[in-house]
Amino acid sequence: MRWAAILILLALPAAAQQSADDAARQLLAANAQLGAAEGAADQVAALTQTVQAYEAGLLAMRQSLREITAAEAEVAADLAARRDEIAGFLMVLASIGQSPQPVMLANPEGPVGAVRAGMIIADLTPALRDDVIRLQREFDRLRDLRDRRIAAAEMLREGLDFAQTARAALGRAISERQDVPRRFVEDPAQSAQRLASAQTLAALASELAGLDMPAQTDLAPAADLPLPVAGIIRTGTPDRPGITIAAAPQALVTSPVRATLLFRGPLLDYGNVVILEPAEDVLFVIAGMAEAFGQPGEIIAAGAPLGLMGGTSAWMTLILVTIRRLMPVRPRSPFILRSGMGKLRSTRMHGSRWNRMGKPMNKLMMAATGGAVLGLLVTSQVAGPLLAQEQGQQTSVYEQLDLFGDIFERIRAGYVEEVDDRELIEAAINGMLTSLDPHSSYLSAEDAAAMRVQTSGEFGGLGIEVTQEEGWVKVVSPMDGTPADVAGIMAGDFITAVDGESVMGLTLDDAVNLMRGPVGSEIVITVVREGEVEPFEVSIIRDTIKLTAVRTRTEGDAVVLRVSTFNEQTFPNLRDGMAEQVAAAGGLDNIDGIVLDLRNNPGGLLSQAIYVADAFLDAGEITSTRGRNPEDGERFNATSGDLAEGKPIVVLINGGSASASEIVAGALQDHRRAIIVGTNSFGKGSVQTVVPLRGEGAMRLTTSRYYTPSGRSIQALGISPDIIVEQPRPQPATDEEDDAPATRSEADLRGALNNGLSEDQLRQVEQERARAETAAQLREQDYQLAYAIDILKGLNALGPLANGAD
Repeated sequence: MRWAAILILLALPAAAQQSADDAARQLLAANAQLGAAEGAADQVAALTQTVQAYEAGLLAMRQSLREITAAEAEVAADLAARRDEIAGFLMVLASIGQSPQPVMLANPEGPVGAVRAGMIIADLTPALRDDVIRLQREFDRLRDLRDRRIAAAEMLREGLDFAQTARAALGRAISERQDVPRRFVEDPAQSAQRLASAQTLAALASELAGLDMPAQTDLAPAADLPLPVAGIIRTGTPDRPGITIAAAPQALVTSPVRATLLFRGPLLDYGNVVILEPAEDVLFVIAGMAEAFGQPGEIIAAGAPLGLMGGTSAWMTLILVTIRRLMPVRPRSPFILRSGMGKLRSTRMHGSRWNRMGKPMNKLMMAATGGAVLGLLVTSQVAGPLLAQEQGQQTSVYEQLDLFGDIFERIRAGYVEEVDDRELIEAAINGMLTSLDPHSSYLSAEDAAAMRVQTSGEFGGLGIEVTQEEGWVKVVSPMDGTPADVAGIMAGDFITAVDGESVMGLTLDDAVNLMRGPVGSEIVITVVREGEVEPFEVSIIRDTIKLTAVRTRTEGDAVVLRVSTFNEQTFPNLRDGMAEQVAAAGGLDNIDGIVLDLRNNPGGLLSQAIYVADAFLDAGEITSTRGRNPEDGERFNATSGDLAEGKPIVVLINGGSASASEIVAGALQDHRRAIIVGTNSFGKGSVQTVVPLRGEGAMRLTTSRYYTPSGRSIQALGISPDIIVEQPRPQPATDEEDDAPATRSEADLRGALNNGLSEDQLRQVEQERARAETAAQLREQDYQLAYAIDILKGLNALGPLANGAD
């Protein structure tokens, strides 16, 4: 048989291989049992023992495979570290072996030197021989370990296949048996009704506990029972008692005691649940199986199979809770925390850390009951693994969470001042999220409420959008007309201190909280600005921020749409404001085009960005989002209709244009619907999903990146304008400029000839001159906007020429 050959390979005399030998023998014994079980009188009992034998052998083989792999890695690392030494040694051996005897005997010092050299070589030869033997042994050991690892892996794979065959045979044997002792079988309709009404495992157990069914066993309070499955054990807490077992995939679950099966079936997201009644007023609730055996009313023997765990890799979770008189008992009674299938690691969870943790992971769930609580029900979704696959030191998710619990308890018990449990947990959750990227964070109930208010358009504060960079608070953009805007705060400014307190080392939320305060109160922020030699302080009076999402006006013959944020009012304000301006101009035919001003717009709601881009596109993609899973991606397309009816559009952006602003600019740029003018945008190309949490808090999590229609990701790159136009910094007027003489023209000369124009013609010239002066003033006040209007004017002037050329 092939396994016998593998056993011979593994059964080497080295002591380190004892575990591999034992594992191989266990698997061989289980394989022999499988053939015998098929003809046994009690196939269920025989196959149960066979499956358990396979699981014991597989557990031992996995451990031996890890040991062999670790030993192989250690030898390989040692040889790699001595690579230069070994190479030099081999070169010496090669030189000696390849040199002819006359060369060896020749010596510049004559016969005496030759004799001396021979004596030295004779002295060195034994040492060289020992080194050769030692090196050969190391290489032989490395080769042997590699062969053993391959053999063990092959044996493990075949053992898994045989174990699966045994499990399938066990399932068939259970379904075919007819002589099962029964005492009670509930009406199927009643079972369905109980299942539908139960919201927790405890509720279902309480319902079933009221049935008139005599006990099977007089279970002593201090009885020690074997666990239903082998694995890594986690116990509960005083207020959430129970046992959670991390078991191997497809592991067999057996009854710890003779009992009546009250319930078997799926419930909520616990997978398959089995409830046993071993004695009066005692219930065992076992949840988390992928497959469960038996029917309600069956009398289950001790050690009889109850079901199989699911999964194909890593570890799966089984929940075990004992209830006495409708109350849960402590997790270490009546079960013993050991099993015959290898030594188990057991970790006691102290205090009440888990119930304070809330949800440490999205896939971890705490379940409790009202009145008769079910105990600790920390479980992963049945279809997913509990622990990450063992690598390196086999650090598991549970072990890391246990470490967190230890640290939490030490802080509570030993910190120099009393700490608030809720604040500690929230800080830990926020730290976990903020470690991902600058935009993921935890929102307390207060922060979540403030965010909802901000997106609706009115809140209290300074009126700036900020992010964090290198530990400092960086201004993304000031909002139009807000105290920060009036005080001269600019996009790209760094805020290093608030009222003299440094923000270095604070989280972004903590820094923002420092800047919050009552409306009407003063705040002094320290600002570092590019181009300024020294930091400077800015005093700002906090005020109620009433965001007008869109302001519209007409400059010359261009309609300017100033979009300061993307909140729930953005698209309605833009649509209505543009309609008013166009109507005042006498229709679209009387305007040169549209300036969409997105400068210093920090973004906002994705839906509003899509509406705004759609307003100026007739068809095509606006943006797409792509998450970690391809199936989670979304595409957003434009619908028919263009508010500007094809009129030219110029979009203004700068370093304060972020997120939703970049979506709009990128879409219009890729479709060649607009000319992008200004400077490079901020480069926030990620999408955050706000997930409501219990307790009115929320989690802001980066879930995807967005892409422009051409497939560009602007994350950390931004949108590059078609025409780069810098905004000059305002320069104070000098005395020389104020005293400069006015420029004289022909009309100022005495006796100059009259132009001969009519009064109407002169009036038209004066109007054009006034418009030119207004444009010049605008150019000094807002050079980028004036440039955009000039582009529209030029495009409009070229239109009739182009039509005439046709």
